[in-house]
Amino acid sequence: MAAALLPALLAGSGPASAATATRAATAAATVQSPVPQAVVNRFRLDTGWYAKYVEGPRDVNTGASIAVLGSAQVADSTLLKAARQLEALVRTWPYYPVGELDRRNLRVVITARNERMSSVPEVRAAFGTSLDDRYWAEGIQCYFDVNYEGRPGGDGVHNDINTRA
Repeated sequence: MAAALLPALLAGSGPASAATATRAATAAATVQSPVPQAVVNRFRLDTGWYAKYVEGPRDVNTGASIAVLGSAQVADSTLLKAARQLEALVRTWPYYPVGELDRRNLRVVITARNERMSSVPEVRAAFGTSLDDRYWAEGIQCYFDVNYEGRPGGDGVHNDINTRA
């Protein structure tokens, strides 16, 4: 899921101006329910589970944005906070990566406290429930900076992401 990112610098505008404009848009974001049909179609979403959508960071130069999605059980405030944190994350890159992430069809999916990774329809279809405990274990190991670092690109179990930093 890691993506190589490309500069989103266009003539006459730099990352600071793009970040400032998208920060305002993200701050004004609202939760939409049901998920807009264009988003459902683009990502082929199962509307039996996906019930809420927030437009995350938007690249003002290209119009590209990152979708933040969740089930009906996810609190609206959680989706809005995720969109704000995602904005802070992409704003800290040396270049503004939203256009490239959008091109790669990246979306952020939030699960509620009582949901597991297998609640997400695509995860369940691909892996059943076998990843539920594994995601928890990897997250805890990363949080405490004790996770094994695999080779870049992964070795089938681990990759080069092994800390919370």
